[in-house]
Amino acid sequence: MPSRALLSDNRRMELGYPIAQEAFDLEIYNLACVFAASKRLAEWARDSGALDALRERFEQSEASRRLVAVAIIARSKLDSRTVVRNMQLEQIISSNVGALARDMTQAEQKAELKFRDACNKIIHANSIDLMDDANPQTAELCDIAVLTGEMHQPGIGQCEWKAEVNIPKFIRVASLL
Repeated sequence: MPSRALLSDNRRMELGYPIAQEAFDLEIYNLACVFAASKRLAEWARDSGALDALRERFEQSEASRRLVAVAIIARSKLDSRTVVRNMQLEQIISSNVGALARDMTQAEQKAELKFRDACNKIIHANSIDLMDDANPQTAELCDIAVLTGEMHQPGIGQCEWKAEVNIPKFIRVASLL
């Protein structure tokens, strides 16, 4: 059995899941396509009940599934990097991709949502809202995913949190991994 540090062809083996970079890139691309195509698909579906039924049946599910997949793979890639590589990626993974209210009893107190934290919130969210609530007639995916969940805060107990993930920013940062 080869050592963890060195394979027979002298390439370093990263820890974590052996997911090919091409597979991750394809997940990112497909996530981008689902969100970017939403407006156009809604336009096409206006004249087609069958297409609209397909869009209603699959669009949010597919967007959610792909968002979770990218978040999980991104976290795995971040966790499996060497210390040197993590130092090189620090600026990327600490990029602001949204806003976070850590305690909904103080919802007006929002902090920047960093990429790594956004991945965690996507993975652990209790709910996600992908639709444009300001314009419900359009039935399009929104560029901001609103996630909610709960976490334990020392000295406080269970707190509800709310994260707003800017999907285009999240995708751009993920594509740099």
